[in-house]
Amino acid sequence: MQPAMTPTNFPILKPSTPAGKRAAELHQAWVDQYARVEQVDADHRASQDDLISAEAAVQDTLSRRELGDADDADVKAAEGALADATAASNAPRQEQAIAAGQAAERRRAEYEAFVNDNLDELVTELDADAKAAVDALVKGAEAFLAGFDAYQSCRESGQALISPAQLIDGQSIPVLEGAVIEAKAVVERFLEDRKGMNVPVPEERFLRWRRSQLADAPQGG
Repeated sequence: MQPAMTPTNFPILKPSTPAGKRAAELHQAWVDQYARVEQVDADHRASQDDLISAEAAVQDTLSRRELGDADDADVKAAEGALADATAASNAPRQEQAIAAGQAAERRRAEYEAFVNDNLDELVTELDADAKAAVDALVKGAEAFLAGFDAYQSCRESGQALISPAQLIDGQSIPVLEGAVIEAKAVVERFLEDRKGMNVPVPEERFLRWRRSQLADAPQGG
């Protein structure tokens, strides 16, 4: 059996529509069931570690009894702990892991089917964050240019200050490196084109094409 697929992060930060909230519930159900898969695996590893420790404890107790540092009751207790550890390690972990993995895959399939059937409505959930991301990108670019200009202005002030002084010149003041100069040109071009920048969500023309394809597809019996 293929291992259960690890859940991705739910892509909608604050779902508000009925479809968004339902998708969040289905995604969480997938996450919760996958946690069960991981817990079964962790329990199996822990039981194996406990068994190894219990076996070592029995041998240690037997050795101490020979030296007079332990008695039959101690041996009996250690052997009882070993019996418990053996029983735990012999639990049907593989069957539990398979069942948990299958359940996780069912939850994943339910989530993905819901997204497929409600994609148009779910995409609208991303609009606000996508527009905010564009705004943040533009503001960051503007802040970069403002910082660049401020740096250059400070450098000019320094040059003006030292110009009357002897034994010092403009070489004493650091300059911006070439990469920063190149970045300024790139940022300026970016801001010139920002009016045509689209928000980072699926464009309507692609969604419209998808709808038409789904409408024309043969319906399963």
